Amino acid sequence: MSTTQKEDSIWNKELKLAQRVLTEYYDFKDTKSIEIVISYEEMEFAKTLKELFIAKGIRNVFITYTNGIICEEINKGFRKYLNDKISFYKERISEGFIRITILSPFPLPVVITSEINGYLKHLDELNFLQEYLIHSPRIMIVKPNLYWASRLGISLNELWDKVEALYDSDSFDIYKESLDELNIEELHFVSDEGTNCRFKMTKNFKFVGKRIEHNGKIYQANAPSREIFTAPSKYSGVGKIVFTKPLCYHGKIYKDMEIELENGKVIRSKNLDEILSLDESLSYIGEVALAPYEDGYFLSTIMDENIGCHIALGNSYPYGIEELGRINKSQYHIDLVFGSLSLKVYAKIKNRKDEILILKDGGICIP
Repeated sequence: MSTTQKEDSIWNKELKLAQRVLTEYYDFKDTKSIEIVISYEEMEFAKTLKELFIAKGIRNVFITYTNGIICEEINKGFRKYLNDKISFYKERISEGFIRITILSPFPLPVVITSEINGYLKHLDELNFLQEYLIHSPRIMIVKPNLYWASRLGISLNELWDKVEALYDSDSFDIYKESLDELNIEELHFVSDEGTNCRFKMTKNFKFVGKRIEHNGKIYQANAPSREIFTAPSKYSGVGKIVFTKPLCYHGKIYKDMEIELENGKVIRSKNLDEILSLDESLSYIGEVALAPYEDGYFLSTIMDENIGCHIALGNSYPYGIEELGRINKSQYHIDLVFGSLSLKVYAKIKNRKDEILILKDGGICIP
Protein backbone atom coordinates (compact mmCIF):
# COMPACT_ATOMS: atom_id res chain seq x y z
CA MET A 1 0.00 0.00 0.00
CA SER A 2 1.40 3.41 -0.99
CA THR A 3 1.76 6.30 1.47
CA THR A 4 -1.19 8.07 -0.15
CA GLN A 5 -3.36 4.94 0.11
CA LYS A 6 -2.41 4.55 3.79
CA GLU A 7 -3.34 8.17 4.47
CA ASP A 8 -6.66 7.72 2.68
CA SER A 9 -7.31 4.55 4.69
CA ILE A 10 -6.66 6.36 7.98
CA TRP A 11 -8.87 9.27 6.93
CA ASN A 12 -11.70 6.87 6.10
CA LYS A 13 -11.34 5.26 9.53
CA GLU A 14 -11.42 8.68 11.20
CA LEU A 15 -14.50 9.69 9.24
CA LYS A 16 -16.22 6.41 10.17
CA LEU A 17 -15.44 7.09 13.83
CA ALA A 18 -16.85 10.61 13.60
CA GLN A 19 -20.03 9.22 12.01
CA ARG A 20 -20.32 6.70 14.85
CA VAL A 21 -20.35 9.57 17.34
CA LEU A 22 -23.21 11.25 15.49
CA THR A 23 -25.35 8.15 14.98
CA GLU A 24 -24.62 5.37 17.49
CA TYR A 25 -24.09 6.68 21.01
CA TYR A 26 -26.86 9.24 21.57
CA ASP A 27 -29.82 10.81 19.81
CA PHE A 28 -28.73 14.44 19.41
CA LYS A 29 -31.98 15.70 17.86
CA ASP A 30 -32.84 18.09 20.74
CA THR A 31 -29.25 19.02 21.61
CA LYS A 32 -28.40 22.73 21.65
CA SER A 33 -24.80 22.73 22.85
CA ILE A 34 -21.81 20.36 22.63
CA GLU A 35 -18.32 20.50 24.06
CA ILE A 36 -15.63 18.43 22.32
CA VAL A 37 -12.70 17.71 24.67
CA ILE A 38 -9.64 16.59 22.73
CA SER A 39 -5.85 16.88 22.64
CA TYR A 40 -4.44 19.70 20.54
CA GLU A 41 -2.65 17.17 18.31
CA GLU A 42 -6.08 15.95 17.13
CA MET A 43 -7.24 19.40 16.02
CA GLU A 44 -8.23 18.31 12.51
CA PHE A 45 -10.44 15.49 13.80
CA ALA A 46 -12.07 17.94 16.22
CA LYS A 47 -12.82 20.32 13.37
CA THR A 48 -14.29 17.50 11.29
CA LEU A 49 -16.54 16.45 14.16
CA LYS A 50 -17.60 20.04 14.78
CA GLU A 51 -18.52 20.53 11.13
CA LEU A 52 -20.63 17.37 11.16
CA PHE A 53 -22.54 18.55 14.25
CA ILE A 54 -23.11 21.99 12.73
CA ALA A 55 -24.40 20.32 9.55
CA LYS A 56 -26.78 18.40 11.81
CA GLY A 57 -28.18 21.71 13.05
CA ILE A 58 -26.30 22.08 16.35
CA ARG A 59 -24.81 25.58 16.28
CA ASN A 60 -23.14 25.82 19.69
CA VAL A 61 -20.18 23.46 19.33
CA PHE A 62 -17.14 24.27 21.48
CA ILE A 63 -13.70 22.64 21.35
CA THR A 64 -11.66 22.36 24.56
CA TYR A 65 -8.05 21.36 23.94
CA THR A 66 -6.18 19.37 26.56
CA ASN A 67 -2.53 18.43 27.16
CA GLY A 68 0.00 21.26 27.08
CA ILE A 69 -2.57 23.87 26.07
CA ILE A 70 -4.32 23.62 29.45
CA CYS A 71 -1.02 23.75 31.34
CA GLU A 72 0.05 26.88 29.46
CA GLU A 73 -3.20 28.62 30.34
CA ILE A 74 -3.08 27.59 34.00
CA ASN A 75 0.53 28.73 34.33
CA LYS A 76 -0.50 32.22 33.26
CA GLY A 77 -2.53 32.33 36.48
CA PHE A 78 -4.65 29.53 37.85
CA ARG A 79 -7.19 31.84 39.50
CA LYS A 80 -8.15 33.54 36.24
CA TYR A 81 -8.20 30.21 34.41
CA LEU A 82 -10.47 28.65 37.03
CA ASN A 83 -12.81 31.65 37.14
CA ASP A 84 -13.10 31.60 33.34
CA LYS A 85 -13.88 27.87 33.40
CA ILE A 86 -16.53 28.30 36.09
CA SER A 87 -18.26 30.98 34.01
CA PHE A 88 -17.93 28.94 30.81
CA TYR A 89 -19.43 25.78 32.29
CA LYS A 90 -22.26 27.55 34.09
CA GLU A 91 -23.31 28.97 30.73
CA ARG A 92 -22.96 25.59 29.00
CA ILE A 93 -25.02 23.91 31.73
CA SER A 94 -27.77 26.48 31.19
CA GLU A 95 -27.81 25.27 27.56
CA GLY A 96 -27.98 21.60 28.63
CA PHE A 97 -24.66 20.85 26.92
CA ILE A 98 -23.31 17.38 26.16
CA ARG A 99 -19.61 16.64 26.56
CA ILE A 100 -17.85 14.41 24.03
CA THR A 101 -14.33 13.42 25.06
CA ILE A 102 -11.95 12.05 22.44
CA LEU A 103 -9.32 9.93 24.17
CA SER A 104 -6.18 9.61 22.10
CA PRO A 105 -3.23 8.54 24.28
CA PHE A 106 -0.58 9.54 25.18
CA PRO A 107 -0.98 12.86 26.95
CA LEU A 108 2.29 14.48 27.92
CA PRO A 109 3.36 14.09 31.57
CA VAL A 110 2.28 17.14 33.55
CA VAL A 111 4.97 19.22 35.27
CA ILE A 112 3.43 20.36 38.56
CA THR A 113 4.21 24.07 38.88
CA SER A 114 2.97 26.26 41.74
CA GLU A 115 0.11 27.50 39.54
CA ILE A 116 -0.97 23.98 38.56
CA ASN A 117 -0.72 22.90 42.18
CA GLY A 118 -2.97 25.83 43.14
CA TYR A 119 -5.45 24.81 40.46
CA LEU A 120 -5.52 21.20 41.68
CA LYS A 121 -6.15 22.33 45.25
CA HIS A 122 -9.20 24.32 44.14
CA LEU A 123 -10.76 21.71 41.86
CA ASP A 124 -13.68 21.39 44.28
CA GLU A 125 -14.93 24.69 42.86
CA LEU A 126 -15.86 22.67 39.77
CA ASN A 127 -17.88 20.12 41.74
CA PHE A 128 -21.03 21.51 40.14
CA LEU A 129 -19.66 20.44 36.74
CA GLN A 130 -18.83 16.94 37.99
CA GLU A 131 -22.36 16.57 39.34
CA TYR A 132 -23.87 17.77 36.07
CA LEU A 133 -21.78 15.40 33.95
CA ILE A 134 -22.63 12.37 36.10
CA HIS A 135 -26.36 12.97 35.65
CA SER A 136 -26.29 14.04 31.97
CA PRO A 137 -25.43 12.23 28.72
CA ARG A 138 -21.71 12.23 28.05
CA ILE A 139 -19.61 10.23 25.61
CA MET A 140 -15.95 9.15 25.68
CA ILE A 141 -14.51 7.55 22.56
CA VAL A 142 -11.07 6.20 21.69
CA LYS A 143 -9.16 7.43 18.64
CA PRO A 144 -5.79 5.91 17.67
CA ASN A 145 -2.78 8.07 16.91
CA LEU A 146 0.74 7.48 15.60
CA TYR A 147 2.53 8.11 18.89
CA TRP A 148 0.28 5.66 20.74
CA ALA A 149 0.94 3.04 18.04
CA SER A 150 4.70 3.60 18.34
CA ARG A 151 4.54 3.07 22.14
CA LEU A 152 2.87 -0.28 21.47
CA GLY A 153 5.40 -1.19 18.77
CA ILE A 154 2.85 -1.52 15.97
CA SER A 155 1.80 0.51 12.94
CA LEU A 156 -1.03 3.04 13.05
CA ASN A 157 -3.13 0.84 10.73
CA GLU A 158 -2.59 -2.14 13.02
CA LEU A 159 -3.70 -0.08 16.02
CA TRP A 160 -6.81 1.07 14.17
CA ASP A 161 -7.62 -2.58 13.38
CA LYS A 162 -7.28 -3.54 17.07
CA VAL A 163 -9.40 -0.63 18.27
CA GLU A 164 -12.10 -1.20 15.65
CA ALA A 165 -12.22 -4.89 16.57
CA LEU A 166 -13.21 -3.88 20.11
CA TYR A 167 -15.74 -1.36 18.82
CA ASP A 168 -17.43 -4.15 16.86
CA SER A 169 -17.09 -7.03 19.35
CA ASP A 170 -19.73 -8.43 21.72
CA SER A 171 -20.02 -7.14 25.26
CA PHE A 172 -21.13 -8.78 28.51
CA ASP A 173 -24.44 -6.92 28.07
CA ILE A 174 -26.08 -10.17 27.02
CA TYR A 175 -25.58 -11.55 30.57
CA LYS A 176 -26.72 -8.46 32.47
CA GLU A 177 -30.34 -9.45 33.03
CA SER A 178 -29.45 -13.01 34.03
CA LEU A 179 -26.91 -11.76 36.56
CA ASP A 180 -29.36 -9.21 37.94
CA GLU A 181 -31.95 -11.96 38.45
CA LEU A 182 -29.54 -13.86 40.72
CA ASN A 183 -29.90 -11.25 43.51
CA ILE A 184 -26.15 -11.12 44.16
CA GLU A 185 -25.16 -9.91 47.62
CA GLU A 186 -21.38 -10.31 47.37
CA LEU A 187 -18.71 -10.85 44.71
CA HIS A 188 -15.58 -12.88 45.41
CA PHE A 189 -12.57 -12.64 43.06
CA VAL A 190 -9.78 -15.26 43.14
CA SER A 191 -6.82 -15.71 40.75
CA ASP A 192 -3.53 -17.58 40.50
CA GLU A 193 -1.78 -14.18 40.29
CA GLY A 194 -2.65 -13.58 43.96
CA THR A 195 -5.99 -11.78 43.91
CA ASN A 196 -8.39 -12.85 46.65
CA CYS A 197 -10.91 -10.16 47.56
CA ARG A 198 -14.58 -9.69 48.35
CA PHE A 199 -17.06 -6.86 47.90
CA LYS A 200 -20.57 -6.54 49.26
CA MET A 201 -23.12 -5.12 46.86
CA THR A 202 -25.71 -2.46 47.59
CA LYS A 203 -29.33 -3.54 48.01
CA ASN A 204 -31.27 -4.26 44.76
CA PHE A 205 -28.40 -3.03 42.57
CA LYS A 206 -28.46 -3.57 38.81
CA PHE A 207 -25.41 -4.10 36.62
CA VAL A 208 -24.85 -1.37 34.03
CA GLY A 209 -23.68 -2.24 30.54
CA LYS A 210 -23.03 -0.50 27.26
CA ARG A 211 -26.15 1.68 27.38
CA ILE A 212 -26.87 3.91 30.36
CA GLU A 213 -30.47 4.86 31.12
CA HIS A 214 -30.51 7.79 33.53
CA ASN A 215 -32.75 10.82 34.08
CA GLY A 216 -34.86 9.91 31.08
CA LYS A 217 -31.88 9.76 28.70
CA ILE A 218 -30.28 6.76 26.99
CA TYR A 219 -26.66 6.98 25.88
CA GLN A 220 -23.39 5.08 25.62
CA ALA A 221 -20.84 6.70 27.93
CA ASN A 222 -17.75 4.78 26.75
CA ALA A 223 -16.88 3.52 23.30
CA PRO A 224 -15.78 0.82 22.90
CA SER A 225 -17.54 -0.85 25.82
CA ARG A 226 -17.71 -4.56 26.70
CA GLU A 227 -17.93 -4.36 30.50
CA ILE A 228 -20.80 -4.55 32.93
CA PHE A 229 -20.22 -2.71 36.19
CA THR A 230 -21.66 -1.59 39.49
CA ALA A 231 -20.63 0.30 42.62
CA PRO A 232 -19.86 -1.82 45.69
CA SER A 233 -20.75 -0.84 49.23
CA LYS A 234 -18.02 1.66 50.18
CA TYR A 235 -16.74 0.03 53.38
CA SER A 236 -17.09 -3.60 52.30
CA GLY A 237 -13.96 -4.40 50.32
CA VAL A 238 -11.57 -6.85 51.95
CA GLY A 239 -8.56 -8.79 50.68
CA LYS A 240 -5.81 -8.43 48.10
CA ILE A 241 -5.88 -7.43 44.44
CA VAL A 242 -2.94 -8.03 42.10
CA PHE A 243 -3.25 -5.99 38.90
CA THR A 244 -2.34 -7.66 35.63
CA LYS A 245 -2.21 -4.80 33.13
CA PRO A 246 -0.25 -1.52 33.32
CA LEU A 247 -1.90 1.78 34.13
CA CYS A 248 -1.14 4.84 32.00
CA TYR A 249 -2.18 7.93 33.96
CA HIS A 250 -1.41 11.41 32.59
CA GLY A 251 1.39 10.00 30.44
CA LYS A 252 3.09 8.02 33.21
CA ILE A 253 3.05 4.22 33.17
CA TYR A 254 2.60 2.22 36.40
CA LYS A 255 3.34 -1.52 36.51
CA ASP A 256 3.46 -4.41 39.00
CA MET A 257 0.73 -2.95 41.20
CA GLU A 258 -1.13 -4.37 44.19
CA ILE A 259 -3.51 -3.17 46.88
CA GLU A 260 -4.78 -4.68 50.11
CA LEU A 261 -8.21 -3.71 51.44
CA GLU A 262 -9.71 -3.70 54.91
CA ASN A 263 -13.19 -2.34 55.64
CA GLY A 264 -13.24 -1.02 52.08
CA LYS A 265 -10.08 1.08 52.46
CA VAL A 266 -6.66 0.55 50.88
CA ILE A 267 -4.34 -0.21 53.81
CA ARG A 268 -1.33 -1.29 51.74
CA SER A 269 -0.28 -0.69 48.17
CA LYS A 270 2.54 -1.52 45.79
CA ASN A 271 3.59 1.00 43.13
CA LEU A 272 0.40 3.03 43.60
CA ASP A 273 1.33 5.40 46.43
CA GLU A 274 1.63 8.33 44.00
CA ILE A 275 -1.90 7.76 42.71
CA LEU A 276 -3.42 7.19 46.16
CA SER A 277 -1.81 10.39 47.48
CA LEU A 278 -3.84 12.52 45.07
CA ASP A 279 -6.91 12.35 47.31
CA GLU A 280 -8.18 10.45 50.35
CA SER A 281 -11.23 9.29 48.37
CA LEU A 282 -8.97 7.20 46.12
CA SER A 283 -8.40 4.84 49.03
CA TYR A 284 -11.91 3.46 48.49
CA ILE A 285 -13.30 1.43 45.60
CA GLY A 286 -15.85 3.12 43.36
CA GLU A 287 -16.52 0.35 40.85
CA VAL A 288 -16.25 -3.38 40.29
CA ALA A 289 -16.61 -4.59 36.71
CA LEU A 290 -16.77 -7.82 34.75
CA ALA A 291 -15.31 -7.91 31.24
CA PRO A 292 -14.06 -10.56 28.78
CA TYR A 293 -10.37 -11.35 29.17
CA GLU A 294 -7.76 -10.99 26.43
CA ASP A 295 -3.97 -11.15 26.69
CA GLY A 296 -1.90 -8.04 26.09
CA TYR A 297 -2.63 -4.41 26.84
CA PHE A 298 -3.24 -1.06 25.14
CA LEU A 299 -1.71 1.37 27.66
CA SER A 300 -5.10 3.08 27.61
CA THR A 301 -7.53 2.66 30.49
CA ILE A 302 -10.69 2.86 28.40
CA MET A 303 -9.32 0.10 26.15
CA ASP A 304 -7.72 -2.13 28.80
CA GLU A 305 -10.89 -2.14 30.93
CA ASN A 306 -12.57 -3.89 28.01
CA ILE A 307 -10.18 -6.84 28.10
CA GLY A 308 -10.26 -7.78 31.76
CA CYS A 309 -12.20 -7.56 35.02
CA HIS A 310 -11.30 -4.44 36.96
CA ILE A 311 -12.01 -2.11 39.83
CA ALA A 312 -11.89 1.67 39.94
CA LEU A 313 -10.40 3.72 42.71
CA GLY A 314 -12.45 6.80 43.59
CA ASN A 315 -15.85 7.85 42.36
CA SER A 316 -18.86 5.56 42.08
CA TYR A 317 -21.46 6.16 39.41
CA PRO A 318 -25.07 6.18 40.63
CA TYR A 319 -26.50 4.17 37.74
CA GLY A 320 -28.46 1.09 38.84
CA ILE A 321 -27.98 2.00 42.52
CA GLU A 322 -30.76 2.57 45.05
CA GLU A 323 -28.62 3.06 48.19
CA LEU A 324 -26.69 6.11 47.02
CA GLY A 325 -25.47 6.87 50.54
CA ARG A 326 -23.45 3.64 50.60
CA ILE A 327 -21.19 4.33 47.62
CA ASN A 328 -17.96 6.34 47.29
CA LYS A 329 -17.72 9.94 46.07
CA SER A 330 -14.63 11.48 44.51
CA GLN A 331 -13.36 13.89 41.86
CA TYR A 332 -11.29 10.97 40.55
CA HIS A 333 -12.16 7.65 38.89
CA ILE A 334 -9.13 5.50 38.03
CA ASP A 335 -9.66 2.00 36.58
CA LEU A 336 -7.19 -0.81 37.26
CA VAL A 337 -7.36 -4.22 35.57
CA PHE A 338 -6.78 -7.49 37.46
CA GLY A 339 -8.40 -9.88 34.97
CA SER A 340 -6.60 -13.02 33.81
CA LEU A 341 -7.41 -16.45 32.40
CA SER A 342 -7.02 -17.87 35.90
CA LEU A 343 -9.44 -15.41 37.50
CA LYS A 344 -12.61 -16.90 38.93
CA VAL A 345 -15.52 -14.83 40.16
CA TYR A 346 -17.95 -16.25 42.69
CA ALA A 347 -21.27 -14.74 43.75
CA LYS A 348 -22.96 -14.97 47.13
CA ILE A 349 -26.68 -15.18 46.39
CA LYS A 350 -29.48 -13.91 48.61
CA ASN A 351 -30.94 -16.68 50.81
CA ARG A 352 -28.14 -19.13 49.88
CA LYS A 353 -25.18 -20.07 52.06
CA ASP A 354 -22.88 -21.25 49.28
CA GLU A 355 -21.22 -19.24 46.49
CA ILE A 356 -21.79 -19.93 42.80
CA LEU A 357 -19.20 -19.57 40.06
CA ILE A 358 -20.20 -16.89 37.53
CA LEU A 359 -16.92 -16.26 35.62
CA LYS A 360 -13.96 -18.43 34.65
CA ASP A 361 -11.50 -18.71 31.74
CA GLY A 362 -12.22 -15.09 30.83
CA GLY A 363 -15.95 -15.57 30.25
CA ILE A 364 -19.29 -15.66 32.03
CA CYS A 365 -20.47 -19.13 33.13
CA ILE A 366 -23.82 -18.62 34.83
CA PRO A 367 -25.13 -22.03 36.00
